[in-house]
Amino acid sequence: YENPISEQLKLQAGYQGNFSHENTPQESYMDPNNWDGSQAVMDEAYYNRFIYDMDLHALYATTTMKFGKLGIMAGLRGEYWKVNTESYTWAQENDPALRDKPFKKDYFQLFPSVFLSYQLTDNDQFQINYTRRLQRPWGGQLNSFRDTRDATMVSFGNPELTPAFSNSFSFNYLRTWTEHSLMVSAYYRPTTDIIQRINWQSSTDGKMYSSNFNVAKDQRAGLEMTLKNRFFRFLDLTTNANAYYYKIDGFSYDIDGQTVTGQGEHNFTWSARIIAQVQLPYDISVQTSGNYRSRQSTAQGYTKPMYSMDLGVRKNFLNKKLQVSLNCRDLLDSRKFRIFSSSETFSREQMFKHGSRRVQLTVTWNFGNNNAKRKPGHDNQQQMDDETGGMNGYNGVGE
Repeated sequence: YENPISEQLKLQAGYQGNFSHENTPQESYMDPNNWDGSQAVMDEAYYNRFIYDMDLHALYATTTMKFGKLGIMAGLRGEYWKVNTESYTWAQENDPALRDKPFKKDYFQLFPSVFLSYQLTDNDQFQINYTRRLQRPWGGQLNSFRDTRDATMVSFGNPELTPAFSNSFSFNYLRTWTEHSLMVSAYYRPTTDIIQRINWQSSTDGKMYSSNFNVAKDQRAGLEMTLKNRFFRFLDLTTNANAYYYKIDGFSYDIDGQTVTGQGEHNFTWSARIIAQVQLPYDISVQTSGNYRSRQSTAQGYTKPMYSMDLGVRKNFLNKKLQVSLNCRDLLDSRKFRIFSSSETFSREQMFKHGSRRVQLTVTWNFGNNNAKRKPGHDNQQQMDDETGGMNGYNGVGE
């Protein structure tokens, strides 16, 4: 629902419902006698059925007001989240009496947000923002199936994970020129019940295990700068730099008959991203991007620095009807995620790699009306959306 009451006042409201049902059996087969698998039989030890039901109901309302140079947008989102998680072994699949009690939980939370802006001049604007958001655990973090693809570590999810909640405060300054713009933001973001992957060595069989836990709370405070420039009408540059202080509290968990602890950590972290696009003669364009993130503390150690670079070239033919693109992802073959963790009983270094350098050639032929009007409402931005994503499947960190 949207009602532009006046030029200075607008009201928006709505309902959002997400309903998800997952029923995923996972089977493994082995042939103890033949390499070709001609007599393969099910390996019952690695059978798993994961059931995940999630219902989400949300009501939200926002109001936008303008008083001269002062702009205000305030909103409130009420969210009810209900989850049911079950995970069966082979024996539990065939004998319901052996099944554990399903993990069921529901929440109701309010998420307010306030965005204030003041237009100091035609080119200068100040902003003060506050939002409360959450990060929900996803299926892979909840599934208790024991993954043994890593010969040195047995990993599994935790069906009792709860969402992580954060409050974000920021003070922004925006400056615009004809061909340039600059945004500088100072922010503070405390988060409770953060989700991270914890490793431990079993006191009974001596093996290494890994799972996800709501370990503690963390805090981020820093400065972020985004600069957009256009030079000589053929070069566009977008530069983002983020420098912040990160602190994570210590934790203590009783796991496998022992106490697994993590010391509180803190460090100074920074990241940078540059995107350059060059328009060359003969309708040729080149785009390259580079990323860097420095070392960052985790619940049991730290992630090592990571950098990467992508490159793409595009050429148009026949008045832009034919387009040929050549793209190279991870040009330096450096997109590796490395984690160091340790405790009183172990020290461990892991590396995750999402594929290697990849080159892709794309040929596109455009026909028909490519300038059709978009449907009304597609440009409306819902300010109360929750945050997800990143590398959280591995350690729950990442910017």
